[in-house]
Amino acid sequence: MISVDTLSFLQEQASLVAFTGNILGVIPFRDRWIGRTQSLESRENVEAMKEFMGKIPILPSIRESEQFKRALRQGHL
Repeated sequence: MISVDTLSFLQEQASLVAFTGNILGVIPFRDRWIGRTQSLESRENVEAMKEFMGKIPILPSIRESEQFKRALRQGHL
């Protein structure tokens, strides 16, 4: 995820003509899911990102799932 500090830094660098790229999107990470349900906190965080980022798209997230972690620990794919 692009943080407020990162976004501010890139905007400052762009004003100095030190950064001429574009932000293509933001990938939320640690998006917590329990089974097939996104946690309320994660859903609220992604919504806040959408509001803060404005026109910059929010891309599909990297999920943090206890079921996925458990399967990895047990050696299941």
